[in-house]
Amino acid sequence: MRATVSPRVLVAAVAVLLTMFSAGCGARAAGGVAVPTFSTPEPSSTPGGPAPEERLPGDCGRLLGVEDVEALLGLPLGTAGVRTVVGVPAPSVGRTERVSCRYTMSGVAPGFARGARLIDLDTGVYVDGDAAARHWRTNTGVEDGAAREITIGTASGILVERPAEAVLFVVSGPSTVTVTLPSAVRVGERAAADTLVDLALRVLPRVTPGTSPLPTGAAAPAQ
Repeated sequence: MRATVSPRVLVAAVAVLLTMFSAGCGARAAGGVAVPTFSTPEPSSTPGGPAPEERLPGDCGRLLGVEDVEALLGLPLGTAGVRTVVGVPAPSVGRTERVSCRYTMSGVAPGFARGARLIDLDTGVYVDGDAAARHWRTNTGVEDGAAREITIGTASGILVERPAEAVLFVVSGPSTVTVTLPSAVRVGERAAADTLVDLALRVLPRVTPGTSPLPTGAAAPAQ
């Protein structure tokens, strides 16, 4: 005698099997199947190798403080300001760093208009002393005006004087310093050359490794 299964029982059995199957799959998905994860690589802090050591500060106040400019020019405290421009390397001439500074009147002082230019300072560092001297010679060779060579301690300088301004170009090892003094800016009866040398002496130890402040008397005309 063959047993028969009613359609109602068969449907119920299929429903139970489907429930068990889906529950088992959910359990495996929740606890048995590992979800792949991908870690994001950390960016390298020194792409392409370590960054070259910087010799020039990125703030002109650390090259030549406004208080030094005020004291040298006989200005009241708080009347001078400075603007810093950090240049880019120039591999074609071997220059690795450049910082330019413009000192102006930010306050009021007798004989000076607000915003008047006081001093321009340009500093550079090169791959070596030969590259610095070569570019220094190139720059001074195209300057117009009366030029003469001077020595500042162990550094070499060329002073260029023209009606509107006087410029001192200095090279010391791998570093160069250029200081410009407008003709309208004078310290009493002091010659522009003396003021420029004084300024250069203040800056050189901060841009040339291994140098120390030099006495003002270290500057003398080259023989």
